[in-house]
Formats: sequence, structure tokens, C-alpha cells
Amino acid sequence: MELIKIALGDYPRYEELLLRKDKLEKEAFEWYDEYVRVFGKYIISLFEVKVECVRLKKMIALAQVQINRGYTPDMDAIDDRVKKLMRDYYSDLRKMVDEHKETMNARYVSEYDVLKIKKIYRNIAKMLHPDINPVTSE
Repeated sequence: MELIKIALGDYPRYEELLLRKDKLEKEAFEWYDEYVRVFGKYIISLFEVKVECVRLKKMIALAQVQINRGYTPDMDAIDDRVKKLMRDYYSDLRKMVDEHKETMNARYVSEYDVLKIKKIYRNIAKMLHPDINPVTSE
């Protein structure tokens, strides 16, 4: 039912909303890039501190378990265990640093260039579309 309703007269509104959505998504990416560019180094340093706190808490907890069982904590074994447990945190930290570096090296594309790229893309899509150009299906 909705498809018929859109086809009968509400299509311009639908198209307008799609274009607005695309524009807002593009702006969101630009704002996110700017956010990472400005605050990225602070976010990374904060995350590094949090990761270190997590590492120390895990070491304390594992040592406390051994003490509670009446053993002397084997700090080398605890350190090895904590390193294994912390791999995901360090992986996330590397991803954040890489994202920050990418954002710092990012190049902005002007609105004019974006429109030009879209026009070229549409022309290529039309040339390759089998309904418009039957030669492509061969």
C-alpha cells in the first residue's frame, strides 16, 4: 500500500527526505572527524590511563586470589595472565590511535567536487546499467 501511495504523489517529499538524510550523514562524518581531530589526543591519553587502571586492577585481583588461597603470589605468572587478558584493550587503543592519525591526515573534498564526483558516478552507472545499455548484459 505504501509503495502505491508514494508512487501516486508523495515521491517528491520522499526524495527530499532522502537527500536531506544523505546531507546530514555527510555532515555527521565531518563533525566526527573534527571531533577526533580536536579531541583525539585527549581521548587517547584518557583511554591509556583507563587501560592502565584496568591492568593494575586485574593484577591486584589475581594476586588477591592467590593470597586468599594461602599462596605467595607469583608475579611473573600473574603478569603473563594479565598480558593475555589485556590484548583486546591494547587492540582498541591501537585502533583509536590509527583513527586519530587518519583523521589528522584527512583531506576535505569541497561541495563542488562532491557534486562533480556524483555526476560522473551516475553517468558511469547509466552506461553500465543493463536496462539502459543492453550491450553490458552481453
